[in-house]
Amino acid sequence: MAKEVNKRINVWLNQQGIENNLKSIKAAISKTANELNKLPIGSEEWLRKSKKLSELKNIYSEVRKEIGATEQELKAVNEQFNKNIVNAGAIGSIYAGASAALRRFVSATQEYVDAYASLDDAMTNVSKYTGLTREEVKQLNEEFRKMDTRTPTEKLNALAADAGRLGITSKEAIKDFVEAADIINVALGEDLGEDAVKEIGKLAEMFGTTETMGLRGAMLATGSAINTLAQSSSASERYLMDFTSRLAGAANQAQISQANILGFASVLDQNKQQVEMSATALQKLLMNMFTAPEKYAHLAGMSVKEFADALKNDANEALISFLDTLNKKGGLSELAPIFKDLGLDGARASGVISVLAGKIDDVREAQATANAAFAEGNSVIKEAAAVNGNAAAQIDKAKKAVQDAVAMVLGY
Repeated sequence: MAKEVNKRINVWLNQQGIENNLKSIKAAISKTANELNKLPIGSEEWLRKSKKLSELKNIYSEVRKEIGATEQELKAVNEQFNKNIVNAGAIGSIYAGASAALRRFVSATQEYVDAYASLDDAMTNVSKYTGLTREEVKQLNEEFRKMDTRTPTEKLNALAADAGRLGITSKEAIKDFVEAADIINVALGEDLGEDAVKEIGKLAEMFGTTETMGLRGAMLATGSAINTLAQSSSASERYLMDFTSRLAGAANQAQISQANILGFASVLDQNKQQVEMSATALQKLLMNMFTAPEKYAHLAGMSVKEFADALKNDANEALISFLDTLNKKGGLSELAPIFKDLGLDGARASGVISVLAGKIDDVREAQATANAAFAEGNSVIKEAAAVNGNAAAQIDKAKKAVQDAVAMVLGY
């Protein structure tokens, strides 16, 4: 770490003196931020602490502007930057003028003070939601800096905080979550939307795939199935994710896998069925089949016992057999009395079931595709590698290497 640079300047805040060096001011910022996180938002004390934190950050910025960066700091940053560039591989050739660029980066004090404050806040949130100590969070950040990704370290910390919100608290499990979430975000982030990786993490735990595949493997398997279905059809990633999340509870109870549910979702989206309506209709059908199997057994061409056993042993196949039988019954006019008898005569529910019945071959094909992609679990990894290796990504990685180097020199 660079030697602390001192300047004779008296810093007072609310009649309380602060030792006149960057390290002490930065420590005061961290302490105040931690205190602020524990207070009710909008309370009088919260407002007072918020004002204090803002004043401290302004003071820190002004002191940095006054003292500048010493040659010792620049040398230490340069050494760390060069080490990071070596780890980043080909990035070094793109940024031949890295040393000069680094000096320009460091001289842009305000930008980096803001970046450090944001990183400090992000690391504080990791501690808050995971229960990890500050030192453990720093160790976690050392692992984050080794990742071959264009994602800034601050955002990786935000993913770590998300892991804590899901109840993931061990350092190794948090690292697994962040690695998988980052791959999914790089590959599908724009298509899936905000907070989608948290949903994927929840699904992995809900369906129990983490027990056999590990958290990282389970998340990548789900991401790969979504990516492959979207690439091979007109179904959208967001629809696939939303439908599976909405149906997860009923599907898990029926022991129908994520991949098979994604197959249903793909066909419904391709046939322009609204996601909420579709998930509700299929959920109702599943629940009815389990609560009143005698009504469905005849239509499926089975005895009540055979149908009940089929539901118990392979609910997905029992559901498909039922839908296939409906398909053979004919058009919607022929199916309407059946839907009424089954309590599925609402226009929305009957429309969704009719689409699935009429596209049963497409359902089987989509499920086969989803299951294969889920088992391989590498489609999303390949997609992320392509996005993570383009020219824009190389520039992002170089910027990240500089930011990480400076942050490490300043103790983050």
